[in-house]
Amino acid sequence: MFELCEQLGTEPYICGNVGSGTVQEMRDWVEYMTFDGDSPLANERRKNGREKPWKLKFFGVGNENWGCGGNMRPEYYADLYKRYATFIRNYGDEPIYKIAGGPNVDDTRWMETLMQNIRHMTEGISLHNYTFESAWENKGSATEFDNDGWYKLMANAMKMDKVINVHTAIMDRYDPEKKIDLIVDEWGNWFDVEIGTNPGFLYQQNTMRDVISGMLILHIFHKHNDRVKMANIAQMVNVLQAMILTDGEKMVLTPTYHLFRMMKGHMDGERVDVDYDCEEQEI
Repeated sequence: MFELCEQLGTEPYICGNVGSGTVQEMRDWVEYMTFDGDSPLANERRKNGREKPWKLKFFGVGNENWGCGGNMRPEYYADLYKRYATFIRNYGDEPIYKIAGGPNVDDTRWMETLMQNIRHMTEGISLHNYTFESAWENKGSATEFDNDGWYKLMANAMKMDKVINVHTAIMDRYDPEKKIDLIVDEWGNWFDVEIGTNPGFLYQQNTMRDVISGMLILHIFHKHNDRVKMANIAQMVNVLQAMILTDGEKMVLTPTYHLFRMMKGHMDGERVDVDYDCEEQEI
């Protein structure tokens, strides 16, 4: 993963295992990856073929600990976070930017608990929010949809604005100076898997509908750029709203890839509000 990031010129974002891993294990991984001195773990990295430490800025302390990461209560996770984060040392030149495992969608109790308990020990709090055509139990098809399915997805995509609003309102009460960032590190469209594929692989196709919904959400992130400092679509290759789909040695760039290709030219630009009138659609 580090080698791929170096080739792409992008920052790696590592997530530590709070659900089943130990504090010692997480501490050791950080030393193995980032320490340039003489230690058993740094020497083991050199023995494995990497002389210089990797550059690591972003480190997540746990993932989805409200669900698959341990089915924890927010109070329990907050205590665990403080314990694990205490031992994430800065071995390199740049301090590690620690990200706490934040809420699922609009779980405001989770966000409130974290802001009450860990705001002095974290640089960012994550948020996961996926978009479905209908609901979790009936996500809809990536390619077989009618006008109603088109508009339902757009309406659900625009709910990202409300989700961010409810969380930033909590963050603003505890952190009015906006020192803690909101990290939307899992977002994108989630449909039913393609027929004939392994359901555990979450493989789905991509259309222009994904481009439009993705564009809506990216503009919502821009609107909230005072608090949202990172947003990572899930996932880049072959899973969910992917930018790249592969089949053996074959590879295709999806419509979502071209959305990001178009948007990157506007990085560091100035956001402009646009008002428009259009016909109403009942969904």
